[in-house]
Amino acid sequence: MKRILLAIMLLTLLLLNLTLVFAENTNQKIALVEKANSQKALLSPEAELSEEEKLEIIKLISTGEKTYTEDKLNSMGIYTLETDQGDAIFDSGPSDVSLSTISCYYLSVENEWVLSGAGQWLNDNWFDDQPMDPRYGKHERNVGDSEYLGISLYDTNTAPYYLDLKESSYAWIEDKLGLVETCQAKSLSNLHTKWGVLYGFQDSISYKRTLFGSIKNLDYRVYKFGVIAVYNELFTNYTGKAHMFYGHTGDTGVITKNSLGQEPNLTMTGVKYEATGNYFVKYSPVEFNY
Repeated sequence: MKRILLAIMLLTLLLLNLTLVFAENTNQKIALVEKANSQKALLSPEAELSEEEKLEIIKLISTGEKTYTEDKLNSMGIYTLETDQGDAIFDSGPSDVSLSTISCYYLSVENEWVLSGAGQWLNDNWFDDQPMDPRYGKHERNVGDSEYLGISLYDTNTAPYYLDLKESSYAWIEDKLGLVETCQAKSLSNLHTKWGVLYGFQDSISYKRTLFGSIKNLDYRVYKFGVIAVYNELFTNYTGKAHMFYGHTGDTGVITKNSLGQEPNLTMTGVKYEATGNYFVKYSPVEFNY
């Protein structure tokens, strides 16, 4: 009986703590919206940038761009949500790949919320995931199964009715030579509004084998990558935790399941990713409380 009472007390304290966190995060977002609305008269002509142009700025910031100060962003109608740092994610994945912590912004003109994250390979170990063709000439080969990247929302409160993930949401990849490709949310079949977003890209290696057997113009299609998730104004009252994730398969890797949600069989991070053969999953190093 004592054990049961203790378990009930611990569960009650946990639920109370979550309630306080949800309320605090909601209040922070409401305060940010009020601040943004009070400064609309002070917006610069740059606030008339299109939503697409503002999302491009947020994408640049997620990749490490340092030229945009908070004052500069505010003058364009972009406001950064600052919350208490979340917990470290245990066993976040191999050191070959680096992922950022999620960032969150409010666009005052559009009345939208934006979550962003980015990542990249830190070395060329992807080179070992696909056997090289010894023959002379140009070669391009897929590497294992598709790469999956996205933003997971978990430990959430009840999602507001009509919470909407906007079609302007997208994922992007950049190869080692600098070519950028994007995938829009509207063309994605595996899309989850309240649990986040999930995108898939087939990675590949391309190169040229010379007559002497050496390799030139070595390229990898998913060398850098990122996600931009755009929500409507109801995201103000939606709180929880967020992180970015990236799933990679090598030459023998085959994905058997990948999804987002909070069903009992999912991990604490809200990601269900299963594969066979050569693969790994990488997570943001720290949770983001939104």
